[in-house]
Amino acid sequence: MRKKPPRGEEVALVAPDCYCGRLARLQTSWTESNPLRRWGKKGYGFFVWVDIEMPPRERALMAWLLRTKREFED
Repeated sequence: MRKKPPRGEEVALVAPDCYCGRLARLQTSWTESNPLRRWGKKGYGFFVWVDIEMPPRERALMAWLLRTKREFED
């Protein structure tokens, strides 16, 4: 089971190893369902979240902020 970091502390993210042994590429999700979550991927189906999921209230707040930002940009 994954240990959660203490609240308010940053988590050092490291690119995960793919099935082939090479490092996966880290990316950031900008969707409303997973705002600012970090994940690793390779071109042939490897996918893994590399951070912990935000609590529902924080996720809703980040989604609202992203939506508001997009409205101002348009």
